[in-house]
Amino acid sequence: MRIAHRIPQSAAPQRDLDWNNLLGACTGNEGNTPTHCDVAQHDTPLELDPTRLDHCATLRFEQARLVSARASFMDEIERVLALNTNLLQKRRNEALDAYLKVWFSGRGSVDRSVLERMRVALESHGELPPYVSFLKSWLARHIRSR
Repeated sequence: MRIAHRIPQSAAPQRDLDWNNLLGACTGNEGNTPTHCDVAQHDTPLELDPTRLDHCATLRFEQARLVSARASFMDEIERVLALNTNLLQKRRNEALDAYLKVWFSGRGSVDRSVLERMRVALESHGELPPYVSFLKSWLARHIRSR
């Protein structure tokens, strides 16, 4: 895990330790290509603030791609943070497959009650699994469709 800065340290050194400017981030594939998250961000300030509910309300997953209804956020997701690389989409799908395998091994069809139990388990889980936002999004979409 890394500590990311929504407004980079180079642009606002006085905000280095400002809690409102700090975000938890993954390692961003540092040392490899392609990079993502704050490793890809470099010194670009972000408008998108994942601590603001109104910003998060613009986000959703389409398949394994993170998208926003707001064009400026979408630009940051794609260009600045590189959150939709093939690698990340593949890892999101792998995390989903692994999670589903735990719940569905040996079962036939899955009804809404099973999906609801999965959602509750995911939200009450002490240590969150990788790509938890994507897993929650998938479950919500499938619960709504049943």
